[in-house]
Parts: sequence; C-alpha cells; structure tokens
Amino acid sequence: MKASVFDDGMKKLTDASVFVKDLEHAQINNWKMGVFTPKEYLESVSKAANNFFNVDSKPKIKQFTLTDLLENED
Repeated sequence: MKASVFDDGMKKLTDASVFVKDLEHAQINNWKMGVFTPKEYLESVSKAANNFFNVDSKPKIKQFTLTDLLENED
C-alpha cells in the first residue's frame, strides 16, 4: 500500500510510518501455523513437521493479553 506524505510523493506506507512498519513486523512475528493428524501419528508427524519447518515444538516465547499484563501489574 502506498500513501502520499507531505508533498514527498508516493511512498510505501511502511516507509512513511514507523508505527505502521512496527505493526507489520508484529503481525509477521505473530503468525501461527498448525499441523493436524490423528492421535496415533502425533509423535511421528510432530517430529517430521518440526524438522521440515525447522521449528521447536515448544515455543520459547509466552504471549500475554493486555488484560493479563494489567492484572499482574503491582
């Protein structure tokens, strides 16, 4: 998407706004993916998916909602 910014002509919106660029980055980092299989194939499919997509099955980052953060604020 492009936008006209202060008579500078057309620019990509992510180049014109740090806020929009940060939102785009957050969206990409927040993508989720799932692999589904019957229970009896769970272990083998999990290993194959982890190897294929080069990911760990257990995320190292825990996400919080704004409500969670506000409730734990002391």
